[in-house]
Amino acid sequence: EVILVPLEDGDRCEALVAMGKTVIVVDLNPLSRSSRMASITIVDEISRVAKNMLAIVEEQEQMSEKINYNNDETIKNTIQYIKKSLTEKYDLQN
Repeated sequence: EVILVPLEDGDRCEALVAMGKTVIVVDLNPLSRSSRMASITIVDEISRVAKNMLAIVEEQEQMSEKINYNNDETIKNTIQYIKKSLTEKYDLQN
C-alpha cells in the first residue's frame, strides 16, 4: 500500500512507515522530519509535483520495471545540489 503525504506531517509519516506502508512525501525541505522518515521523498512544491506526475502517467501506459530506490541517498544528493547551487549563486567558495 502506497500513501502520499503532501503536507509536512512527521507524526503521520512516522506512524504510516511503522505500519509498513510505503510513504511518499512532498516537501520543500529535505531535512524535515517528514522527508527523513518517508520511503520516497520528493523535494519540490506540491502543485508542480502533481502536474509533473500527471504528465508522466499520461506518457507511460504501464510501468513494469521495478527499480531500486534509496531515499537517504536521494536526500543526500538533493542537499549536495542545494549546497552547490547556493555556493555558486552567492560565490561562497572563499
